[in-house]
Amino acid sequence: MTVEPIATDEIKSVYTYLASLDWEEPWLFYLIGFHLFVGLVAFFTRRIAIVQATIFCALLLTVYQAEDINAYCAQNHKLFTAHQYFDSHGLFISIVMSMPFLGIAASIVANWFYVSTQLMRDLRVQKDRVRERQTSKKDQ
Repeated sequence: MTVEPIATDEIKSVYTYLASLDWEEPWLFYLIGFHLFVGLVAFFTRRIAIVQATIFCALLLTVYQAEDINAYCAQNHKLFTAHQYFDSHGLFISIVMSMPFLGIAASIVANWFYVSTQLMRDLRVQKDRVRERQTSKKDQ
């Protein structure tokens, strides 16, 4: 299947852009698989703070380096793909690599908020128990 490159002025939506890509290329399957793997690791380690922090920092560092990754891939695209996806604006790498990573990072932050809320609730319950014990000792 030959896919003609799409000009940036022809892009009307993210869906239009994604539909123009050749989704039969193996490396795209590997990239999607990697996103799923990282997402699953983030999900299953949601109670292990150090692993979550490491994944979070690695994801944000990768997104931060996306411009350099895009430049490298633009120069060496013939090694792993038949098409030149890596434009100077970084649209492809932003949509296909950075957005899923930012989504996973956002889910990690949401989990941190949830865990923090649970810890604050538990702390409040413990304080109430201590206060009840102190009050009952004074009454005796």
